[in-house]
Order: sequence, then structure tokens, then C-alpha cells
Amino acid sequence: MKNKASLAIFSIIISLSLALAPVSTASAISTGFSTSITYQNIGSDIAHVTILYYADEKTEATSIVQPDLAVGASQTVSLTNLAPATIGTRGAVVIKSDMEIAVLTTQVPTTTTIKGRGLASATSSGSSQIWLPNLRKAPNGTQVLSIQNLDSAVADIKLTFYGGASPVSVEKKNIPAGGSAYIDLAEVTGLTIPFIGTAQVVTAQSGSTTPGKISGMALHSFGTTTEVYATESISTGGNKLYMPLALCYGMGGMSTSYYVFNTDATQSAIVTVRYSSGKLETATLPARGQRYFNACTPTGTVSGYSGSAVITTNGSAILAVGNIKSNGMAATFTGQAVGGKKLALPVALYSTANYANGQKSRTTISAMNLGSSLAAGAVKARYYGRDGTLVGTVTFPAFASGSRIDTSAAQLGTAGAEFGYYSNGVNGGSVIIEGPSGSSLVAVAWVVNVAGPGLYSGETYNAIITAGQ
Repeated sequence: MKNKASLAIFSIIISLSLALAPVSTASAISTGFSTSITYQNIGSDIAHVTILYYADEKTEATSIVQPDLAVGASQTVSLTNLAPATIGTRGAVVIKSDMEIAVLTTQVPTTTTIKGRGLASATSSGSSQIWLPNLRKAPNGTQVLSIQNLDSAVADIKLTFYGGASPVSVEKKNIPAGGSAYIDLAEVTGLTIPFIGTAQVVTAQSGSTTPGKISGMALHSFGTTTEVYATESISTGGNKLYMPLALCYGMGGMSTSYYVFNTDATQSAIVTVRYSSGKLETATLPARGQRYFNACTPTGTVSGYSGSAVITTNGSAILAVGNIKSNGMAATFTGQAVGGKKLALPVALYSTANYANGQKSRTTISAMNLGSSLAAGAVKARYYGRDGTLVGTVTFPAFASGSRIDTSAAQLGTAGAEFGYYSNGVNGGSVIIEGPSGSSLVAVAWVVNVAGPGLYSGETYNAIITAGQ
């Protein structure tokens, strides 16, 4: 066995609402969510994994040792089954592993009438300031923010919401190390309905000005069968953001809109969205201002357009969230400022026989090349079974700079017909996309289910850029 590296701690934020009652009496729906976690071993040796669960308002964690995980293998665990005697209705999780792992959380509705499932990538680091953009406070829905303290000391946080007539602030005190604070937008009385905006969250160790470390997630459910999505926090904005999905009734009738927010407190930002079709749209955003850009808006855009986009600004850092809505679909992904040569996608299931009947899902991965053009065969997508077995490899064609290429397990032929689905009822399939040294890639995975005639549920998540670049 290879020598183990020093213990790496991969922290993830969990929104865990297990009760069938809403988080607050002001919330308009009664659907709860339970959380499942999928983690993928993207290291070079067997991973030894421990899950630490911090119940709401508890300072001590419940430690749960997980089975060893082979290289390339993935595992999905439901927090309701890990330690039902100790897990409360809400909490937070830290995952420890001696190998690098990629982690994705899935928010599973506790009622069968809701088909949507929110997906959010986890993080292995924190920041003293985070942003949660594209927030909505609406009737007939629940919108809950969860902020996790990733520091070793007790922390205080302050949230400031931008998007209304004036900023609204909320403070939470004494969040234990590893623990979390939950903010139900229905309980933030200063936010009128409807509200669309962004929350800035800053933290310091309790009783001091020493910066802390936090991460966060927003979970949204709007009371319909399919409108559920989750978005992870963003630690910093950028002057150039890449969006792998840009659609105007493309990919089966779907369209994208981009929520863009100017993070600068004093300066306006001139924002340009340039689509791979060559079309563009430009607007000026005031300080801490916001706007939606729709892929169908630029004059001359052809219905059925399917491509990618780049969002730039003249100096002020911006945030961007992609929204996909049509045929019941509600999905989000965040704009990325940088790419990597190796991307991890912990969940990538695909069914041929049981997709149309709504029993199983299909995952399509859209990759975007941020760097120089790459020759045919330079980029590969490796599809791994639940146990780490390499099921098959998809070799990308020539990959032009700024372009998008889609991949799915259907490209594996018979081997990918029911990728990630097993006869014993256990699911699990993951993907690694890798380019040559110096390449720069980003990707978005789109997990789609049939919810009814002409109705779809689905969610997107950003591929995780691995540490070993």
C-alpha cells in the first residue's frame, strides 16, 4: 500500500430539514427534505472516510466511520439512515478522508408528490466572506439558507441582503465549530414579497474581529411538483465568468437566463454576455445591483440555439448563476472564473429502459474549453461504476477554444445503457473528465427525470475541479 498523505478534511455544507413541517409557520409549503451525500474517491489509493454529524445547536459531533472506498469508486449515504437515534431535524456535516474526494449533496423531498431534487457541490475550504446570489422570497414556497462554520472556533455571522429598496441585515451568534445556522427567508421580515437578490455573509470568531471561515448553500422549493433547486455559496466574484450552458429553446425546448450581480459597493459595472453564437448583450449594473440576461434576447438569436457563453465586466467583480426553466424544469449552476485539467462528477446515472416511464434518470455533462484549442483525443471522459471499475471511456473530438462538448453514458453503447443502476437496487456511477497538462476545462452535469407527460424535473451541478492539477 502506498504511504498515506497527511489527513485531509473535506468540509461540506448540508441543508437537513427532515420534518414534514415547514421550517417556520410563515412558510407556505409543508414539504420537508432529507439529505443524501455522494462522495467519489478521486485520489490515488483507498480512501478511509469518516462522517462527522453536528446536530442543530449541538457542539459535539457524532462520528460515523464509513467503509473503505476504492480508487474511482463512489458511495451514497442518507443521513436519515446513518444514525437515526442521534440525528435531529437539521444540522451540518464534515467529511474526513485521507484521499481527495469529490462530494455532492442531494436534497430529497420527503413526499412523493414533489419530484425535484436540489443538487449542490461541496467545498474543501471556507472563506471569511461568501455570497449567495439569485435568492427568491416568494409566496407558496420555502427558501432556506444554511451557513456552516468551518473554523475551529465559535463564530458569529452577519448576512446583508441586496435587491430590495434598501439592504436588510440579519445576525447569528455563537455558531459552534463545524455547526451551522439556518435562515428561513420567510422569517426575514425586512424582505418583502416578491424579493429577488443576493446575500453577502461575513464572519468573525465570536467576541473578536478575527476573520473566520464559512461556507453556505441555498435551498429553494416553490410548491410545485418540479421546482426545486439548490445553489452553493461563492467565495469571490470575477471579471470573466464562463457558462457551459446557453440555450434558447435548445436541448428539448429549454432556455437559460443568467442572474448577474455586481459585488462592488461603490462602482457600477458594465456587463457583457457574449454567446458562442456570436450574439451579445450589454448592460450597466449599479453598485450592488443585479440583472437577468436571457439567451433568447439578443436580436437574431435562432430558436433552438444551444451553446455556451462568457460574461465579462469592465472592472468590478461580478457573480453569475445560470437558470434553466421550461417544461417544469428548475435548475441552477454557478458561473466559474477558472477551470482545471481534471474535473470530477460524483453523480452521472443514465437509463435507457426506464427513463421515459419516470423511474430512472439521465445525466448529460456539458464541458467547456476555457483555454487553447485541443486536438481530437486530448480530452477524455472516464465513466466509473459504483465499485471503481472503469466501465468505459469517451474520447472527445477536437475541442475548440470557448466551445462546448456534451457527453453521456449513452456514448458507451451497451455498457452505458443502464449506467450506474444495479440489479440489487443500489445506484452509483461517476465520471472524471481530464485534459492534457495546462488545459482549462469547466463542466456542468444535468440530471433529468420525467415527471409526467411533457413535464420534467431536474437539476444541474458544477463539476468539481480536483486539487491535483
